[in-house]
Amino acid sequence: MSRLLASELPLTFLFCIREDYLPELYSLSADLPELYDRQNTFRLHRLSPENAMRVMDRASEVAKLKLSPQLSESVVEDLLREGEGNIYPPYLQIIGHRLYAAAKRSRRILSKNEIPESLYHGMGRAEKVVNDYLDGLLDTYQHDDKPTVARILRTMVTEHHTKKRVTEQFLQEVMPECKNLPKLLSSLVQHRIVRPSLGEYELMHDFLAKKVVQFIDEQNFLSPPVRNAVKHIELNCHLQSLTIRDVAEAAGVSQAHLAVLFRSQMGRTITRHLNAKRVTKAKSLLIATREPMGAIAQQVGFSGQSVFSRIFNQIEGIPPMEFRKTYAKSKA
Repeated sequence: MSRLLASELPLTFLFCIREDYLPELYSLSADLPELYDRQNTFRLHRLSPENAMRVMDRASEVAKLKLSPQLSESVVEDLLREGEGNIYPPYLQIIGHRLYAAAKRSRRILSKNEIPESLYHGMGRAEKVVNDYLDGLLDTYQHDDKPTVARILRTMVTEHHTKKRVTEQFLQEVMPECKNLPKLLSSLVQHRIVRPSLGEYELMHDFLAKKVVQFIDEQNFLSPPVRNAVKHIELNCHLQSLTIRDVAEAAGVSQAHLAVLFRSQMGRTITRHLNAKRVTKAKSLLIATREPMGAIAQQVGFSGQSVFSRIFNQIEGIPPMEFRKTYAKSKA
């Protein structure tokens, strides 16, 4: 790099890289001092419906297989729903790959040179296709390793269902019973589910975070104590008298042991989970009723309006009154 820059050649460097990889380019900053200048960077956001259509059209040209207009519209509609108004490029990549793979197996489709919407519907549409992708990745592991792998992945997801980085040491602390942790981490990296970064590990793609949570819930990989704790909280979170001790008793383990298990498998503390459940119920009441803040706070289990407002703001990033106003404006 230094030798190239020392030459008189007119050079331009173009780096296409994930934003969270940028710190790993720091070693080049001495030779490229403008590397981190905001004027020299462009952030590629999630795809708009129009751009997603263009991507599919271009891919169909390359593959020499047309997508029916109805199919393209169905994929975009589903992906907008999956991405809550945005389209994640990895979702589109997975669905496109699975569609073309299925089309190549069908001589009838190849003879018409067009992939019909019926094939997409037969595959279960976007949600099932993406879920099957993660399921297929985890199917490569032995039956006994699956729950452990699921727990490893769950520790890499925040309470807001976004990905986070963890160290191997942290995983060893929350999963002391796992004797083959280094081997499983290495395997997850090889399968491109997880990637190492500066001594830490994280999910390869952002979209996997939400899917990991859904998959674990569906497969019921939670240990019995955590599963019992989650159920007890779900049934009793509206009670102001509910304590961590009550939850631990329902789980059948000590408070200290449950705290470690819960955080490692759920990605958040018991208190945070309890508050999140109460806030979720409060959001429904804020939308569906005109009850005052104090009344709603009591109905969902908070001790008072001030505590309710503070915790609601912490979790949702907006005070409950503003949440109600914002929703009312969006429906007007």
